[in-house]
Amino acid sequence: MKTYIAIVLAWALILGAVTLPQVREASAIQGMDDLLEVIPTVQIPMPLTVGYVVGCVVAAAQINSGPVLNTATCGDNDTHTVFVDTILPTTYDGETFTLKIAAVAVSATPSGDLAGDVAMQCRGDSEAVNNTWGGEITLDVTFDTQYDLEFATSAAVTPDITCVAGDHLYVRWQQDATGSDGTITAHILGFSLVY
Repeated sequence: MKTYIAIVLAWALILGAVTLPQVREASAIQGMDDLLEVIPTVQIPMPLTVGYVVGCVVAAAQINSGPVLNTATCGDNDTHTVFVDTILPTTYDGETFTLKIAAVAVSATPSGDLAGDVAMQCRGDSEAVNNTWGGEITLDVTFDTQYDLEFATSAAVTPDITCVAGDHLYVRWQQDATGSDGTITAHILGFSLVY
């Protein structure tokens, strides 16, 4: 019976008859935790854009003679900030956000963190874009090997103003100089919004 319910829920999700939160809720009610493990999460890339920084620099950099990428480098300063944004898809239905960061340390034998805090704001039609952000959540990356790609994901982030499908989501990552190892040269490769 559980297999039948799982198939029905999966097709209902694919056809748009139910939303992802509804499938998760139905799966939990039916005791189908195994289905919850395979329900996909949404991951929206949020690439870096030249000029969307304060104190940091976004520029093309070649990593270890490999790919040339837009990366952000920031000094060890609390005011250094990277901004990214996206428009939420029409399928967004109130899910909780986390933010994933990708970074590489180019310093020889790095050992430490690139520490920061993330905050978000959602704005829809006729809502003012301003400097009011939701609460800051820690988002640190730990490095231990030169040129290794490292990922880190924040805890849940609550934007200022509740988001709905089609809203513009603005994200601010701000360096935490106290928690960062200032001897590490780190390149931020980008962020992904996950829900």
